[in-house]
Amino acid sequence: MIGFVAQRLMELDVGNRCGAARSERSNDRTNSRNGYRDAIGHASRHGGSVRLPKLRTGSYFPPFLEPRRTTEKALPAFLIECSLMVRLVSQILCE
Repeated sequence: MIGFVAQRLMELDVGNRCGAARSERSNDRTNSRNGYRDAIGHASRHGGSVRLPKLRTGSYFPPFLEPRRTTEKALPAFLIECSLMVRLVSQILCE
């Protein structure tokens, strides 16, 4: 079920980015699809086999699969904040 919803969201997102839905002819089209690729590493977390659409020019990665990257960016910021708090507490205790 989650895999189906994820696939449908990607289809809609890629359709918006290309300017036309799959197999639709349009003068407003800015890009074309070029098949699918397997989402290695993401399939088990998001409901089975998820196939990511490929584009002719550029690349596509769905935004709902990116929270892992956000947490990877947040960890160093958290560690820096913790070290600043430790310094602040040690300065207070030394006074």
